[in-house]
Amino acid sequence: SQQSSGPSEGYSYLVFTTCGRRHPGECRRAAGTCFKCGQAGHLQKDCKKNTTASTSGQADKKPDALGRVFAITEGHAANTSGTITSTLFIYGDDVFVLFDTGATHSVISFTFASRVTTTPSLLDHVLCISMPIQDSVRITYVYRSLLLQFDDKIRAINALPLEMCEFDLILGMDWLTEHHATIDCLSYRVIFGDVHAPEFVYHGSLPGKSMQIISALQARTLLSHGCEGFLAMIHDMTSDVSPIHEQTIVSEFPDVFPDELPGIPPVR
Repeated sequence: SQQSSGPSEGYSYLVFTTCGRRHPGECRRAAGTCFKCGQAGHLQKDCKKNTTASTSGQADKKPDALGRVFAITEGHAANTSGTITSTLFIYGDDVFVLFDTGATHSVISFTFASRVTTTPSLLDHVLCISMPIQDSVRITYVYRSLLLQFDDKIRAINALPLEMCEFDLILGMDWLTEHHATIDCLSYRVIFGDVHAPEFVYHGSLPGKSMQIISALQARTLLSHGCEGFLAMIHDMTSDVSPIHEQTIVSEFPDVFPDELPGIPPVR
């Protein structure tokens, strides 16, 4: 039933006594039908059209993909099995690389990514990467077809940008599988192709065991902070000593130097 409520105050619809609201058409509360589809026998909250619309919306949205990168520092890598480090090249720039069977995806550091000329492309889905220092990182871009040089061999790589400070590049299972690469941790080798008849073998090093080299400026800073320094001289006893007249500067003062130099000057 419906009744007029006096002045319309701008409304052209009448108020229904069954629901107390203004609306066009038949009052579905009076008819006992669903407000959503108009069918009898259920309420709007139980209407199947709600489920269909919700399911359709979820189907249109792709779920986030998952991945993991557990070793992003040399400390993590040294305590993780299935890892090898090496220095390779991308477009002539040297990159410190970790081969890691525990990483599902290959990643590139933000710092090194800023040096390449390749423009990243948008992923067709969001990728959530689990990391050891935080819950996860959402990644939406990828650097495709970067050319990675192993001596005289070239292999392409697709790498996800990630914040790292010690490694420039981590080669995960996606790259290892694509290039049929097997890590031999006992001999620190990466074997490409059949392990019994490999296409080629690359020799890396154990994480944390590589040669540590610092600059002269860093050495001076460490010495100024009280660190001990040792000066070592290596002399090849198998090589012949050049005569006086073949040595630069020394040859200009034959009357000062003896026929053979006994060694470095004594400490004064």
